[in-house]
Amino acid sequence: MNPVPTLVPIIVLLFLGMAAMLLAKPTRSSPIVGYVLAGMAVGPQGLALIPNGDTTHLLAELGVVFLLFDIGLTFSLQHVWDARRDILGLGPVQVLLCGTAFSAIAAWLGLPLPYAVVVGATLSMSSSAAVIQTLAERRQQSCPVGLTATAILVFQDIAAIFLLILLTSLHGSTHVSLASALLGAAARAALAFLAAVVVGRYVIGSLFDLLSRSRNDEIFTATALLVVLTTAAATSMIGLSLSLGAFLGGTIIAETPYRQVIQTEIRPFR
Repeated sequence: MNPVPTLVPIIVLLFLGMAAMLLAKPTRSSPIVGYVLAGMAVGPQGLALIPNGDTTHLLAELGVVFLLFDIGLTFSLQHVWDARRDILGLGPVQVLLCGTAFSAIAAWLGLPLPYAVVVGATLSMSSSAAVIQTLAERRQQSCPVGLTATAILVFQDIAAIFLLILLTSLHGSTHVSLASALLGAAARAALAFLAAVVVGRYVIGSLFDLLSRSRNDEIFTATALLVVLTTAAATSMIGLSLSLGAFLGGTIIAETPYRQVIQTEIRPFR
């Protein structure tokens, strides 16, 4: 086995990430802008230095997984309940208003209505990476604006699941009716949230109490990675997104007294 072809994309991405961070300050721009421009330049549609393969997709997925896990650490299940008005109120309003506007533009440009709706709904979604990075730069993560923005991002992540179902139904690759697929996804999402409540309350807290007796900081890092990857894989196995599972994994740990320890331990993974 030759590991070089697998390592080259990782090396290129790490180098570009370092360069984007170094250039961000003198140019007074956000590193996320540099990441996007660098990715466009070296991706399959640019210089093609990064192949559109399994390794690249896995790195991209893991990046979003850890991002949503980090967001989940600031959103305990009680916090999610307290923010339900933003998640179930402002979230749908934002997606509906922006989606309607973009859908109208797409229809005006000549797209058939179903596809115009998909385009509009897609453009109504925000980039969690860009928004969270901007909030962090302005130190607004814990202020009302930051918390509301994060709540809307949570709703968008859930809405993206249903958008993918709609897109699949339009493509004609499923034998299940659209209504049945949407109801099934809603039921699975509710089941995932219920499982997070039960596991967080009766399992994870006791587990961390047991691990704390070892007085070993590394075990907290390993356990945090185990939780985030396990919850992400679990939601993916039932037809939901990896990122939703990672977010739920973060909220599970946020229910325990060890949230601050875990946030410190996983900071390098951000």
